[in-house]
Amino acid sequence: MAGSDRGDLTRTAILALLGTVGPLSRSEIARELDVSPATVTQLTRELMGHGMVEELDLKPSRGGRPAQRLGLVGGAGRALGVKVTADHLVLVDVRLDGEVLGSWVRPFDPAAADAPGDLADAVSSVLTAITGGPPLLGVGVGVPGSVDDQGVGTVNAPTLGWQAMPVGERLRRRLDLPVLVENDVNALAAAERLYGRGRTHRDFLVLTIGRGVGAAIVADGRVYRGARGGAGEFGHLCVDPAGPPCGCGARGCLEAFVGSTGLLAAARAKTAHPNPSTPSEGAPHGEGTPLTESGPLGGTGALGGSGTLGEIGAVGGSGILGEIGGLGGTGGLGEGAAHRSPAPLRDGAPLGEGAGGALGAVAALGRAAVRGDAVAREVFAEAGEILGRATAGLVNVVDPEVVVVLGEGTADWPFWQVGFDRALRAQLYPGRRDIAVEVESWDETSWAQGAAALVLATPFDAAGAAGEQGRLVRARLIGTTP
Repeated sequence: MAGSDRGDLTRTAILALLGTVGPLSRSEIARELDVSPATVTQLTRELMGHGMVEELDLKPSRGGRPAQRLGLVGGAGRALGVKVTADHLVLVDVRLDGEVLGSWVRPFDPAAADAPGDLADAVSSVLTAITGGPPLLGVGVGVPGSVDDQGVGTVNAPTLGWQAMPVGERLRRRLDLPVLVENDVNALAAAERLYGRGRTHRDFLVLTIGRGVGAAIVADGRVYRGARGGAGEFGHLCVDPAGPPCGCGARGCLEAFVGSTGLLAAARAKTAHPNPSTPSEGAPHGEGTPLTESGPLGGTGALGGSGTLGEIGAVGGSGILGEIGGLGGTGGLGEGAAHRSPAPLRDGAPLGEGAGGALGAVAALGRAAVRGDAVAREVFAEAGEILGRATAGLVNVVDPEVVVVLGEGTADWPFWQVGFDRALRAQLYPGRRDIAVEVESWDETSWAQGAAALVLATPFDAAGAAGEQGRLVRARLIGTTP
């Protein structure tokens, strides 16, 4: 390998180390990367000259001269992250150190005749609003589907109706910027590796719950993508061949039971035949009323309507389930989801407005569980049990250090956890039953931050997984590309 190539890789490795581990001294960098102290001194001097690395405080010494620590300069670059959903886009402007500089939401129809062109229009409109500050390194796009290669960006996403959609190609042609496209859960894992709990782990599992269920596997510090970029479709693990149909065309997928529509179907089934038995585990004494006409999900309670979820949801009653879009009405996420994502976007609209109605109905179910409703709590606990058994199987196979739970569903995690922990521990291989499960706070910008991390992680990737697009990002970072 040519000397200059070796230098480029080592510079990238230094950035990767500082980005994922944090500030280090030059001697620590040399030891971690197994290169000479003289090489580290030379290359860090160059990185400091490019404004990418800076000297920080002195590291305390047990004797001798204190070591100067080096860290990343957050303002050395920025990226635009885009999360694509079935009815809107969320976009965020993020610095190299993970700080969010701005957020936007835009309506979007993936079934439109020129959906990639509409996506490019939306991204372009936001880019015109970004002026001054760190240089823009590129655009990252997270999609709910499989992507052949980050640097190519051809998307297969059944939930969007996309088959071999050339998202990356169309965006690059329109924007004249590096563009990386990835499965949205894999993108979250990249962000977790850089800025979250994954910074201290090289092997971990990211689990997402919300509209659907997803997983990303980080092995030896890198996201495992599989042969065609489709690794991590955890939601389509079959848990019951005779179960309900799934959007992928199969039956009995995990997602069909514990995704948002699965939760609502379970709630309807239970409230169609209310059982005024004892409150579910964890319900405060005296608050675990069943979901009958006078209960929290019927009559004048949280979901309104005329008595049962079955009557007000699928049959079009007057409660929240009937009013929210996607379940026969016209609403958005509903008051509960808006409350759970309070941060306003730059446009002034709270995140969640205009999004699918199933999540809003699940938010209402969560509010009923908070008030102590026995059946609402039972729905979450049973879903948690199904999810826990499936997660145990995945943990037994990939052997992660920790499981990180993310997604819209984490707002109701205490009610999932009742069934999840018990089932997970029971099914884990002996010796793994003490694995940590860590739940992180969430709002919808997290998806878009993950997409931005695709670009921001590229300078930290000495293996060059992003291909030519990664090279272009690195070139922009050191100022060799206008």
